[in-house]
Amino acid sequence: VMLNLISNALDSLATAATPQGQVLISSQADASEVVIWVRDNGPGISPAMHDQLFDLFASSRAEGIGLGLWLSRHIVERHGGSIVAESGDPVRGAVFTVRLPRASGGA
Repeated sequence: VMLNLISNALDSLATAATPQGQVLISSQADASEVVIWVRDNGPGISPAMHDQLFDLFASSRAEGIGLGLWLSRHIVERHGGSIVAESGDPVRGAVFTVRLPRASGGA
């Protein structure tokens, strides 16, 4: 999941006119969950693509096959978590937020 999100962010920056592309990965944990953010300062997610971003075979790239984000969501949800995407203006780029429950007890 992380490899896919980072790869997508780097691909976005490669096609953007952003002179200093950045990918920022951050996380936070508490007693119940771990939250991971993958942010970039690329062009963001087009409004037309946003609603189908996690659909099977949906891709904004000519060479994309539309499996990466669909599979990422499937994996995260199978582990009891969620993944969402946000996009702002072109300076802000895209932010993907992954929430996963923390394991309870056990060895």
